Amino acid sequence: MEALEGEAGETGSNNIAECLEAVMLIDGALGAALVDWTTGEVISTTEAVPYDFSSEAAAGNAAVVLAEVRLMGQLGVRDRIEDILITLDSRYHLIRLARSYPSFFFYLVLDRESANLAMARMQLADAEETLVLEEERSTRASSRAREAVMSEAAS
Repeated sequence: MEALEGEAGETGSNNIAECLEAVMLIDGALGAALVDWTTGEVISTTEAVPYDFSSEAAAGNAAVVLAEVRLMGQLGVRDRIEDILITLDSRYHLIRLARSYPSFFFYLVLDRESANLAMARMQLADAEETLVLEEERSTRASSRAREAVMSEAAS
């Protein structure tokens, strides 16, 4: 598992590694990440060997989330995004936004043949509900998420 170091001066604790380990227990899981969609920063990743999980793909999906947030703002939709599904021939890419930390999302890649998509969505939601982040990191990220939404609402 690759975990990125926090910024200097951050204190507190989190359970990112434990959450990603739980996500990787989902049937068909090939790789998972926690990403800040406001910056594209990949906070932590994990993968099943020998799958070549790409941090670039995880970060790139921040643009997918941002595009959906912008579109919802332009349309005046006030519902919260729970998850976004991208279906490929052999894989599912599941993006689950964190309720408690609005600028973060889990990114999960599943093998389509061995995954049960409905169960994976429920299990990913369960893992997301247990996520605990350092207070300083989550406060900064929440501010960036609010700014992103507010700037889109103003456009």
